[in-house]
Amino acid sequence: MIMNVLAIAILGGVAYAWGARGGFSSLLNCMCVVFAGAIAFGLWEPIATWLIGSAGTRGMSSLLADIAWGAGLAIPFFLALLVFRAVTDSLIRKNLKFSPTSDWIVGSLFGVVSGVIVSGICVLTLSGMRIGSSAWGYEAISSDAAGNVQRGSSLWVPTDRLTSGLYSRLSRGSFSSPEPLAVWNPDPAVFEASARASYLDGTARTSLERKDFDIIGRYVLDPAKLKAPEASPKTGAAPQGDANDLRADGFDRTPQGVKLFNGEAPGKDAKLHGVIVKFRAGAKERTSGQVIIGNGQVYLLTEDSAGETHFVFPNAVVSKAEAGKTAIARFRYDAKGTFLASLGGDSESNWAFEFMVPADQTPIAIVVKGTRVRFDPADEKLKPVEFESRQKRDSLIAAGQLTSGKSQKPLDESKAVTVTLGGTDPNSTGVSPTNQIGLVLQDGTLGSSITVTNGRIVSGTTLLSPKDTQNRGVDQNLRVDRFAPPDQVALLMVDAGYERGEAGLTGSAAREAAIDTSVPASPFVIDSNGIRYDAVGFVYQDPQEVRIRYIIGEPIQSVSGDLPSVSRSRPDQKLKLIFAPSKGTEIVGWGVGNKLIAKFIPPVKMDIEQR
Repeated sequence: MIMNVLAIAILGGVAYAWGARGGFSSLLNCMCVVFAGAIAFGLWEPIATWLIGSAGTRGMSSLLADIAWGAGLAIPFFLALLVFRAVTDSLIRKNLKFSPTSDWIVGSLFGVVSGVIVSGICVLTLSGMRIGSSAWGYEAISSDAAGNVQRGSSLWVPTDRLTSGLYSRLSRGSFSSPEPLAVWNPDPAVFEASARASYLDGTARTSLERKDFDIIGRYVLDPAKLKAPEASPKTGAAPQGDANDLRADGFDRTPQGVKLFNGEAPGKDAKLHGVIVKFRAGAKERTSGQVIIGNGQVYLLTEDSAGETHFVFPNAVVSKAEAGKTAIARFRYDAKGTFLASLGGDSESNWAFEFMVPADQTPIAIVVKGTRVRFDPADEKLKPVEFESRQKRDSLIAAGQLTSGKSQKPLDESKAVTVTLGGTDPNSTGVSPTNQIGLVLQDGTLGSSITVTNGRIVSGTTLLSPKDTQNRGVDQNLRVDRFAPPDQVALLMVDAGYERGEAGLTGSAAREAAIDTSVPASPFVIDSNGIRYDAVGFVYQDPQEVRIRYIIGEPIQSVSGDLPSVSRSRPDQKLKLIFAPSKGTEIVGWGVGNKLIAKFIPPVKMDIEQR
């Protein structure tokens, strides 16, 4: 309701204002508005991407990511309009006058054109901000009862779609470019509504940086090329039902009611396209420390034989089935409001999104939370693997291999040292599965940047002096001595200071990893299945200060940028890293970047209940 009223008010206000100014003035203004809009749409993506990359993780700077897609359009539009108006006013100082009636009619007509564009860009600006999935009563996309993402209702006066349609057509005509808007963003209203279709009614993350995820593989099942499934070696019988029905799978043979964005069925000859996405730590939600995705936030851009671009949203996803395990499963997006989340504390999580694409359309890109990745034919890992049967795809799911993709750099263990565990004193090895801070703090003295509940640090950072940690006699109700691990996660403390020698950050393996630019120098622990878990905080002590950082949703990205430096010449420095592996796992070592620093013998079992 609010967005409808706002769109009409802006349109009416602009049209009336320029109708009163006369035909010639309104014409000049309309030309300025049209050209400013062209510049805005041309610079929209680069500016928005820059704003997302410039956003901080906490504080006011973090809001940049929430407003990036809106501000990225509004800033160049209004700046360009201001410049064009200044230039025309300085060059053309006199007006042309006609009869009052003619002036008003012509002025109003050009005023309506200007009003539609200004109103449309204002609506798109607001829609591109984190204002909830229903942008003040306006939903450009919606889901039916079966979970299919479809086009939503339009505004009473759809100025956003009129504006988008105008510049889409111009991008193939008068304002044509090698990368037209009509191809790579055919409907900005849908694009922005998709970004806002996040968890908890659009209050979760609406944007990602390109570095937060990677496309590591693709696959396709073409009904025209699928072979009949083989009989089971145990029973000698073929699978029941149509074993090559791409709307079903070997785990649920009931065909899914899939519909395209336009509400039509994809057709029996539709191909199933799978895209394997690796989400990194930066893609996690700040609060839960999980990657949470609904099928409204991911879509393919496909191109038909006529060169028209279409939206195709996923109908299923293959991802991890249990925290701390390698098993994966196929989950359907078959109900309205279905969101899936990564499990446990994995540093990275692989998801295979599946799309039913009409036979006459070819995928050209994927968009994930507003960030587009083109399918470059020259990129080997983006060339789709063709499966000869659905059974082959299902067998890879059962074996836990479908989401592995094509890129996996082996871990460098050449300089790893062995840390022998099992003694009665965990301090002697510097490796301890515990959520205890190792210090006694007092609630109310830790500052406003840290959250404490029931004597446990939930999230945040604090800087203290050593005397602030001398609270042995503090009242039990004010005592803070533990971290609060989330569900499915247990904390592991690893001493990384100078006294650990080659098993710490001052060792040769860690120093090499810190300067290796081929991979991010982020600290991790690794379990017996090869799954990595990022550091989510640290406890640092020296004679002058005590620093504590614990944020589940913001893992340590760099040992040089996010951690206090430790030096061989400063033996008075102490640094413990906090890792958050999944419960039930066995941790076999820790490292930085792609180098293993220390192996744990025997592995650390993360089965201790942490209260």
